[in-house]
Parts: sequence; structure tokens; C-alpha cells
Amino acid sequence: MPATVSDNCLVPLASTQQLLVLSLAFFRGRFGPQACSMLGRMTHLQHLDLQGSIHADAALMKAAGKLEMLQSLHLSRCEQIDDAALQHITSLTNLHTLNISVCSKVTDVVMAAVAQLPNLTHLLAQHCTAITDSGVALLGSLDKLKVLDLSMCERVTGSGLLAFSSSTQMATLSLNGCSSLNDRGLKAVGRMTSLTKLDLSGCRLITDVGVGYLAPLSEITGEPLGLVGWSCSVPANMYGC
Repeated sequence: MPATVSDNCLVPLASTQQLLVLSLAFFRGRFGPQACSMLGRMTHLQHLDLQGSIHADAALMKAAGKLEMLQSLHLSRCEQIDDAALQHITSLTNLHTLNISVCSKVTDVVMAAVAQLPNLTHLLAQHCTAITDSGVALLGSLDKLKVLDLSMCERVTGSGLLAFSSSTQMATLSLNGCSSLNDRGLKAVGRMTSLTKLDLSGCRLITDVGVGYLAPLSEITGEPLGLVGWSCSVPANMYGC
């Protein structure tokens, strides 16, 4: 049986004002109700890493939702994190980095919650296979978002990225392994004129026609686009392909 975090162990942590970073990465035990309560009292925390903590759940996220100073939250590979759990993060208005990669229970519903984080600059959602273009479109309201990683999100075709066509901040977009991404989706990407790095590795539906839609990116930046992992036959002086 998995161990339960001792409430007594968290008491000194909850009262330590100097603690700004807490990592419980790959923790295999369960958090009891009082332990969750203690976490919620660590209101000075700025960075919380729970990646791989298999029993991180809605109760723990409810406690994390009280950490108003939190700037980064790492939930990658948290098997119990789902739509209901992440509804509690909407109060984290200082959050600038959120990692929900490989959280298989996350759907477009979570994207609506994420869209309420006004200072978010980095969103990592690799291998969230239930996310679709509808969910991606909801993120268009995040006008400070600079990095968006949707690698291995197999339902994303790219059409939802039209929501970022007026973004002036988006610099890095990873669509690595998005097996449904198509030429039509790249037409939306071509309107994201603030991009400086784009990863299209393993996107097998893309043709030279789709890559041609990216021409405006080169024209706006005045420099070659940092195009990763794509072999194409368009002129070499356009993207260094």
C-alpha cells in the first residue's frame, strides 16, 4: 500500500517563509486531507513540481489553487490529473509556466480553465491526446503566451491556431508528431507572424504546399525561420530546408 504523506512532516514547511520552490517529483505516496491542507498554507511558494506524482489529484489541486504567488506548476505525467482537478488553478493569476504534458485525462475543458490565466507565457501540453483544435482555439485569449508545445497531440489539425493570428508574443510553437496536422493547418500557422521557432517533426500529412503558407513568417522577421525537423523542396533561401 502506498505511504501517506505525514501531516507532521509538512507542518514546518508550511510555516517556512523562505521556501519558494518545492519539488515532490515522482512521489509515489498519497496525500492525506491534512497534508493537502498544509500545502495550501504555503502561500509563499513560487514554483511547485509534482511531475510523475501518481496520486496527485483534485484534492491536491484544490490546495495548490490557494498558492496565489505560484509562478510555475509542473504536472507532467500525473496520472490522476483531469478536467475537474485543473478547474482549481484558475485562481493562479501569477502563473507564467504550466506543464500538463502526458496527462492523458486532460481534454478541451481544461483549455477553458487555462485560458483564464492572464500571465501565462509557457504552456507545455505534450501528448495530451484528447485535446483538439477547439481547445487550442480557446487559448487565443492568452496575449502573453510565448511558448506553446502541443507535440504528439494527435487530434490537432492546426485550424485552432487561427486564434493566435493577431498574437505579437508567440515565439516558439512545437507541433512535433501531430499526426493530424495538415496543409490547411499550416495556413493558420503562417499568420502567426511573431514566430521565430517552429517544430514540425513527424507531421506526415504536410506537403510543400503547406510549407509555402509559412512564407509570411520569413518576410516579417527578416531572418530565416527556425524550422525544425522538416525536409522540403521549397527554395533553400526561404527556410534553409
